[in-house]
Amino acid sequence: MTERWIEPLGLVSGPAAFHAVRRGAGLPLLGGPSAFLLVRLIEDGADQGVLPVDAIPEPWQDLLDPLTRRPAPFAGLGEPAGRPLVMGIVNVTPDSFSGDGLGVDAAAAIARGHAMLEAGADILDIGGRIHPPGRHPGRPGGGGPAHPAGGAGTRPRRARLRRYPQRRHHGGGAGGGGGDRQ
Repeated sequence: MTERWIEPLGLVSGPAAFHAVRRGAGLPLLGGPSAFLLVRLIEDGADQGVLPVDAIPEPWQDLLDPLTRRPAPFAGLGEPAGRPLVMGIVNVTPDSFSGDGLGVDAAAAIARGHAMLEAGADILDIGGRIHPPGRHPGRPGGGGPAHPAGGAGTRPRRARLRRYPQRRHHGGGAGGGGGDRQ
């Protein structure tokens, strides 16, 4: 079975993107305000060349839809009003890379999450697993020690943060988050 990929290149935004799409010289990137003017065609891992979007061969056309249509809302987040979303990270393990010392103090972690939402965070990632750098669970030799509480260590904090009022500008809030990082 042949495996094909299209890599969007020549990214433009703003008025340049609008006019490129209007003239047929560009395609919208994920249905948003940016566009791509060129593509790299990759077949079975081999680079097949770079082409302008108006020269993409017919057999490759069906691969464009996932690149050009707007993705469905995710984790309760609606339209972000044409801006990037901001994610706050609250680590609840005692040896967190952030060094915030909140790992053992649930009230402080919850307060930190509320402060991030008040400051404009759209989504929170509440991390509760410990893995040394370069080590990944589920890979040979990659286990690393897990936080003794595992996912249970983040559950009370997630539950308290979920009750936080939802963000009005696009429907996001603390309801999603990254959950436990695995």
